[in-house]
Amino acid sequence: MSNRISDALLDRIREANDIVSVIGDYVVLKKAGRNFKALCPFHTEKTPSFMVSPEKQIFHCFGCGIGGNVFNFLMKYENISFPEAVRSLAKKAGISLPEITKTGKEEILAKEKERLYQLNGLVANYFHNLFLKHPLGKKAYEYLRGRGIKKESVEKFKLGYAPSSWNRLLSRLKEKGFDQELLVKGGLLTSQGKPYFWNRIIFPIFDLQNRVVGFGGRILGDGEPKYLNSPQTPIYDKGRILYGLNWAKEVIRSKGEAVVVEGYMDVILPHQEGFRNFIASMGTSLTPGQVYLLKRFSTQVTMLYDADVAGIQTTLRGLDLFLEQGVKVKVTSLPRGYDPDTFVQDKGKGAFSKLLSQALLFQAVPLIEWRFQLAKDRFDPKKVEGKIAIVEDLLPTIAKEKSLIRQREEIRWLSQKLSVEEEILWLELKKIKRGRPFSKEALKVGSQPSDLLRKAEASLIQLLLKDESLTPLVQEKLAPSDFVHPEYKRIAQVIFDLSTREESLSPARIMDQLKDESLSQMVTSLLMEKKEYPRKEKALNDLIKTIRDSKLKLEYQRLEKEIREVLEKKGAISQEKRMRYLELLKHLHG
Repeated sequence: MSNRISDALLDRIREANDIVSVIGDYVVLKKAGRNFKALCPFHTEKTPSFMVSPEKQIFHCFGCGIGGNVFNFLMKYENISFPEAVRSLAKKAGISLPEITKTGKEEILAKEKERLYQLNGLVANYFHNLFLKHPLGKKAYEYLRGRGIKKESVEKFKLGYAPSSWNRLLSRLKEKGFDQELLVKGGLLTSQGKPYFWNRIIFPIFDLQNRVVGFGGRILGDGEPKYLNSPQTPIYDKGRILYGLNWAKEVIRSKGEAVVVEGYMDVILPHQEGFRNFIASMGTSLTPGQVYLLKRFSTQVTMLYDADVAGIQTTLRGLDLFLEQGVKVKVTSLPRGYDPDTFVQDKGKGAFSKLLSQALLFQAVPLIEWRFQLAKDRFDPKKVEGKIAIVEDLLPTIAKEKSLIRQREEIRWLSQKLSVEEEILWLELKKIKRGRPFSKEALKVGSQPSDLLRKAEASLIQLLLKDESLTPLVQEKLAPSDFVHPEYKRIAQVIFDLSTREESLSPARIMDQLKDESLSQMVTSLLMEKKEYPRKEKALNDLIKTIRDSKLKLEYQRLEKEIREVLEKKGAISQEKRMRYLELLKHLHG
């Protein structure tokens, strides 16, 4: 597929796939007036709250807030990317897509990657056979047996042993046509031609196609580093691989949840005992690429971390990434001194199963609550400075939450815990989203765009979504920059741009342009809300006036504060700032 599909082709694919027909292949839809309803496929419910509109070609769940167009549904249900959803629906409709034209350089790179896959497969087999059959591997095998690893796990995970001498291995590889340059490029030899792994237990690292892309090695005996992973290669990017996902992906998909741990053994022992939705970040902090990969199979994750300072800090570094990708994440810990493999080994399968069931159902807490407990241990929430420190610690996490519904609940929860007004927290949250610095003074004297303004902006967007003929009237009086809340500003920008280009303002098309899951959910929520405006033009003018006046009021408040601070420092106020202040004063107060 070409790098970018034209909007016209996207329109054609979307229009060729009626949303009722597509969703009807996955869930049972029942007619409900002009719409269709069903039990939501994205959360458990007993009463249908999932609605599909054939007229608007959108879906929306009033229970969990998920919504969008036909592309969004397929992406969510199948856990696939946007290009994959486009390909699938294009094929379903019999629409041809432009093909990728590979350059000579791309052909060479593709062949090199294929050779590296073959090379790694041969090396993994050699290490594995050495581990099982050769005296050199006996010590490594005995060590793992002492850790509780059974032979079936050795076979399943293709565990091996890298000897101190590679002479025999290098001779075999040379016979098969693999030269030293390729071994260096594949991370098996250093640039000086020395083995990268030696005297180590080997854990082959597989991609989702079950190809060996790299290796992890644990040293036998004393020495540093204890664990060593392959360096970056053309086929191994450690930031885009999760250990064990190739074996766990179907179980994760069926359970609807993954458990993330740190290391190889933390995956192997639980898998061996029947806990097959465990995966590992291989001893490093989680990356956006790993989180995106995992999201294809589950939007709910529990992080099982070691109950020490290092374990907590490692977990903390990865948590915000899940929120950025719209993944619901919980955290829980093992008893101090244990990690998953040692707990299974010492306490047994039954105890581990009991601990997990208790942790996942009762002890694991939502991320924001867990972070609040950690922050509360460091700062006093009863003192102003403590409130400021806790808010400063937690708001960046809340700002990354994709679900607006969950974000509102977290702000409300934090407001109650700290006895701080929700409006003040919203003000600080918006500053973070705009990339502005956190204001410590806000928790003492800050101002916030009123709830009236938020409702006015939402209602105006709702009117435009339901009646596109009103758009030119609004464009004459407002620009996207006049919207204070960034989510409504972005939606207005898309609507105005499409209107200016005289293109379709269909809800499905607007969502294609937004390219943002949370904003698409907001659009479907506004569209499906049963709210009528009998006198549309009057309502429109009233909303425009509210938005313009509210924006001017906020500007006036900021300017007034700036002038007061300058006067307190006995500084000079610019003529331009003075004139603007008087202009706003006259407009607002007459």
